[in-house]
Amino acid sequence: SVDDLRRSYRAALVDPGDETIEIRLEPTAPAAASEIRDATLRIDPTSRRLLSIAYHDVEGNLTRFTLGGYRPLDDPEAVFSPPPGLDWLDE
Repeated sequence: SVDDLRRSYRAALVDPGDETIEIRLEPTAPAAASEIRDATLRIDPTSRRLLSIAYHDVEGNLTRFTLGGYRPLDDPEAVFSPPPGLDWLDE
């Protein structure tokens, strides 16, 4: 819930120097701090879409996900298909 997030993280709005919004999260709760050191969410202010998520784990490794290629749900090309050679498991 939003209340759980507020209890677990300190959030700051940062100006990344471009046309996006950046929110930085730092864990304040022990459980959250045992997982990550910090996280950054980058958002497009016009479309309000998430552009990227990045986080440092407790060992200092950086993991970053960049999102794009958004399409309307009624677009027939928007259906996910795994790439060739990937074994898909339904569990």
